Amino acid sequence: MITAILGALGFLVWQTSLRPGRSGPVRDSRSQAPSTGAPGGLPGAAPTRTAGTPEAASGATERGDTNDPVQLRERGNAMLAQGRWSEAIASYGTALAIDPEDEELHFSLGAAYARARRTNEAIAAYTKALEISPNYVEAHLNLGNLQTGLRHYTNAIAHFEAALKSDPNYAAAWNSLGRALAEQGRAAQAITPFREAVRLDPSYPEARFNLGQVALKLGRVDEAEHQFREILQLHPDFSPARKSLDRLRQMRTNGAAGAPAP
Repeated sequence: MITAILGALGFLVWQTSLRPGRSGPVRDSRSQAPSTGAPGGLPGAAPTRTAGTPEAASGATERGDTNDPVQLRERGNAMLAQGRWSEAIASYGTALAIDPEDEELHFSLGAAYARARRTNEAIAAYTKALEISPNYVEAHLNLGNLQTGLRHYTNAIAHFEAALKSDPNYAAAWNSLGRALAEQGRAAQAITPFREAVRLDPSYPEARFNLGQVALKLGRVDEAEHQFREILQLHPDFSPARKSLDRLRQMRTNGAAGAPAP
């Protein structure tokens, strides 16, 4: 029965391939906007650099008639926010033809490719961002998550560890590291990264859920139930936790859930 719960729900990761690029607000948005969807703000786009007046930038981005990489970035961001992946990709690509060494543009291009499910191109864009800026922690995170999706766990773990070397307080990277380890079949090792993610951000529902899932995998039913209940205290609409609790109640009713592992 425990295996059935895990099989039905699996492990969750914040939509990191859709997160903004570098800067403080990336991690701030994770803690301030806990939900099952993408964080607040523009998903996937790196922060824009200020150039000219807002009015001039707005007019140029709406018309799409600019050769200014900053305005092209803004247009790409707007297209990405509207779900117009091809147009976002085109804008970022044009900007990169003008400024090919802008790591944030490569990052934003990677996010657009990821949204469009063009995984190989997203990987190439994130890799280029890291060639330019090796400590770009969000690029490591997003690239690692794509590698996890491809079951390239060794590569994924290397990227998460690189992100954490630069920023040990990055809760999303701890969660993603735990996910890669758990999916690789290393549940006993995965529990520590999940716990660290929860310690750094107690309101992080995906990390708590994953901690509960791996606790179930290890037979620690009471610990798992505690995590699912904690999530629902903070996020009553977080359906994966509610489904897991319902299944646990059914297991207890049927006498299938034994005592937790020591």
